[in-house]
Amino acid sequence: MIFVSTFLNGLTIAGYLFLMALGLNLSFGLMNIVNMSHGTMYLAGGFVGWTVLSKTGSWFLGLLAAGIAMGTFAFLEDFFFLRRARGNMTMETLITLSVSIIGADLIVGIWSGRTRQVKIPKILQGAFPVGEFYFPKYNLFIILFAVLFGVLFWFVLKKTKIGMIIRAGVDNYEIVSTLGINIKLLFSCIFTLSGVLAGFAGMIGGTFQNLVSGQDSAVMVYTFLL
Repeated sequence: MIFVSTFLNGLTIAGYLFLMALGLNLSFGLMNIVNMSHGTMYLAGGFVGWTVLSKTGSWFLGLLAAGIAMGTFAFLEDFFFLRRARGNMTMETLITLSVSIIGADLIVGIWSGRTRQVKIPKILQGAFPVGEFYFPKYNLFIILFAVLFGVLFWFVLKKTKIGMIIRAGVDNYEIVSTLGINIKLLFSCIFTLSGVLAGFAGMIGGTFQNLVSGQDSAVMVYTFLL
């Protein structure tokens, strides 16, 4: 039973890291952007969600706010900086690294360096028996949430027209542009979506663990391993 317990706990951690990896894969795998600011979006999203939760008492509203805030942040980063360096991987990496450093300092300035604990919503509190031990409902929520988004993104990329356009744009950016498709806007939307996923992961991961300054770097290391 110790093996089962350890396996399920590891699967829970892999769940919110998968959301991070999924967002990073959208920017790196599809757009060839090594987004070093992705970890900062994770941590900032967690703090935004914690703030909204503190003001409203709604965990799910905090989750939504974290996704919207980091999606907006990612869109602005792409619109003002990355779009001008499109295709230059070195410049794109330096831009996202600079944004990451500035963002980390802003997080400390706004929320200080104190550790924050995001409370689990009441509907997800408690546990259910699995053999000889109890498995938390929130952990199961993380796993199912990650599986849902994984299946959804697979379906969109592999089975829809928009997914076909995205994959074609990755292979040949110029040819797709000549077909009348606004590939710049499409790629901006993809980068925005990666920010939304980072925000979601920040709120979910911050509830499972704590939110603390410097955690963005550690999460990024694990995300790259995935």
